[in-house]
Amino acid sequence: MIRPLALLVLLLTLAACGGLDRARSMPQDEIAVMSDEDVCGYLSTFAYKGRLPEAWENEAVRRDLTRCIDDGIKKRAVDTKLDRTKPILCPQGKNTQDSRCW
Repeated sequence: MIRPLALLVLLLTLAACGGLDRARSMPQDEIAVMSDEDVCGYLSTFAYKGRLPEAWENEAVRRDLTRCIDDGIKKRAVDTKLDRTKPILCPQGKNTQDSRCW
């Protein structure tokens, strides 16, 4: 199981390197040789973003890694809920003492 911090690092690395675009177009046979941990990270990221390529979905089912998809969806729901609870008046890009804006 991937730890939350490791998943965050993986997500940031993938986004920074443009790895998602390349991964999105990978054929299933190329995905099949990747480790479960790497596949799980990509699945979570794709699910978080809301666009899961069919080859990745097929591989998730084949390896029984659908929990990784669920993790990405849950993370997105939590982040969306947090965004909605921030007061509208929180200054964008500025420090504030109001902990509701953090």
